[in-house]
Amino acid sequence: MNLNEFSKNKNEVLKVMFKASEMAWQKAIKPRMKKIREDSVDKSSIKGGGTDFFTEADTESERVVKEELIKRFGKDVFRIFGEEENGYIGNLESDITIRIDPIDGTEAFKFGKPNWSILIGVYSGRDDQEKQLLATIYYPEYYNEMLYFLEGSGIFLQNMSTGEKQEITNIEDQDSLENIIVAYWKNSNLQKRGRIDEILDELEKNGARVRSISPTEVKEALITHGKRAMIMDGDYNQVDFISYSLLIKLGYKVYDWNGSEYNINDPGLTDKKLVIIPPGKAGKQILEIVNQNK
Repeated sequence: MNLNEFSKNKNEVLKVMFKASEMAWQKAIKPRMKKIREDSVDKSSIKGGGTDFFTEADTESERVVKEELIKRFGKDVFRIFGEEENGYIGNLESDITIRIDPIDGTEAFKFGKPNWSILIGVYSGRDDQEKQLLATIYYPEYYNEMLYFLEGSGIFLQNMSTGEKQEITNIEDQDSLENIIVAYWKNSNLQKRGRIDEILDELEKNGARVRSISPTEVKEALITHGKRAMIMDGDYNQVDFISYSLLIKLGYKVYDWNGSEYNINDPGLTDKKLVIIPPGKAGKQILEIVNQNK
């Protein structure tokens, strides 16, 4: 599928993304949830020597999403990347790429927190020229909400039980650190961890509130109109940025710890140390503190 064909069919693609997310929850995740939460963590499931791990629900969720996409559009339409298989399938020459994070927040899922989600993103272009065209972030447990982006229409948060939805239209300038929560992610591999503790200490000295990143961070940033910033000490991969791309569309910017600006959709951001900040003086202050203490 080329970009022109996609533009004519994007609403249908979005509809299938909705269905695929719901099917992944109903068929792959929900039936396995109780057992996964009761079982102890299998050390063989831990990725890369850190704390991130996967479960059978992750792999089955990814399989179901791919199955739904292929069932509707065929094998040769999209280039599809899944986090668990960590590779592309489908038409590798397609203009349109789909990325899947079958459970974003596996740790939260495993330990009974309902703020995990299923992420699907659709992109055109390649590498640092990639552009997000569609995204769905589905919070099935407790919330039953779909946060989604449709190019040309906007960003919406929809209650999947009632069908009620609200459009999220703006991010406000944030000029005081005291009004912002800075969420952070420490690299799970201690050997790769940067000076994140020094950065957080300095932020707190300057009035910021800091806390560990949660899977609902993007949703909270959007509904508070920008009262969130994020610092990542590496350890993120290309599917992890599916939801963060929505922030950039409304005025956030992403930088590395040296102050260089990046395209949030670039798959090359994998494992980079990044700062995602809202517009305004507070964001600039965060970037300065990171740069001085990196």
